[in-house]
Amino acid sequence: METDKHWEKNLADMFHPLFNSGIKEIQASLDEIKESKEKTSELGSFLLHHLVLEKYLEDYIIAIFPEIKRIEGHKTTFGKKLEIINKLGSFNHESYTAIKAINEIRNDLAHNLSGHEFKAGHKKSIYSIIARWDKEGRIQQELDSKENIYRVFETCIYFLLVELLTGISLHNTQRNIEEEFVRQKDLMFKQLVEEENL
Repeated sequence: METDKHWEKNLADMFHPLFNSGIKEIQASLDEIKESKEKTSELGSFLLHHLVLEKYLEDYIIAIFPEIKRIEGHKTTFGKKLEIINKLGSFNHESYTAIKAINEIRNDLAHNLSGHEFKAGHKKSIYSIIARWDKEGRIQQELDSKENIYRVFETCIYFLLVELLTGISLHNTQRNIEEEFVRQKDLMFKQLVEEENL
């Protein structure tokens, strides 16, 4: 009986470090999964913002050139849409540079969930948009205190969306005014012709 207890104690002593090591390894794996899940959640939110940005890039192009229609199933890359906007020459170059940086960051992050070193040029482009809207620096101070780079990206995207929507509204309003002018001119001409015939 004593021998059995001694054997059990030796067995426990032998497996105890292995058991502890296993627990630590499992805990480390769980922590890694949790951390990865948090990163993925932040990344998912950023990717969603990127998709919204892409939709409004397309709307901006269509506002300028209404004859360009969305074609179902036709895939044009984000980068190509951005180049079209750049060639139109009606969009702020600083905003174009920031959107390009956001797209490059998105492409890098989509292929690397474990983390990423962001280029200084990208950060500079993004912060320049925030600074343009945040003259007192309150938003940037708030973002810096949270130390969450994804929130910085999302804030920049928000300001860029405001710019795109403003551009879309202006182009649509201008086109409506022009269309109304043409319609009124045609009506006036028609009236004039009718009066002359009388």
